[in-house]
Amino acid sequence: MKDDVLEIEDENGVLKKYSILFKFDELDNNEHYVVYTDYSKDKSGNVDVKARQYRIENGKLDLYEIKHQEVKDYIKDKLEEIMK
Repeated sequence: MKDDVLEIEDENGVLKKYSILFKFDELDNNEHYVVYTDYSKDKSGNVDVKARQYRIENGKLDLYEIKHQEVKDYIKDKLEEIMK
């Protein structure tokens, strides 16, 4: 993962590139998060944005669903702030 690009292999083995909107860390529990998009649009015409918890071990990036509602709320607030 570079500072502004996230590359993820899809289920067919195709490497997709995403633009990183922002990253942040929860220092209390040593968790890392990334918010990214490929600028595709959903059914309503809104840009599709994804957020995941991540870990890099031995140079390999692993992405996980975000479990904590507080983190989801923070991301939502941050995106709304960016959109102003």
